[in-house]
Amino acid sequence: MAGHDADRVRRRRVFYIPGYDPIHPRRYRELYRKEGASLEQAFYDREKAQAERREYFLANPPKPKDVTISFWKRRGPSQIALKELERRQER
Repeated sequence: MAGHDADRVRRRRVFYIPGYDPIHPRRYRELYRKEGASLEQAFYDREKAQAERREYFLANPPKPKDVTISFWKRRGPSQIALKELERRQER
């Protein structure tokens, strides 16, 4: 009996397999045969609408309403630029 207790499972580990679906593949084939044409038509309609929107925005790009350009004034060239200038003059 003591040896039998050692063979028992003490902890069960449950793991999830992403993408696993317990429905039989036959069901999906039937669903595709039944609704495949309407799905394909919906796909082409979306592609057509997207192409029309792209053409419209290329022909009529949106104009910004209010643009503010912010920048900081510098007093002189940066130290990196000065070192690069000195290096070029040494050549």
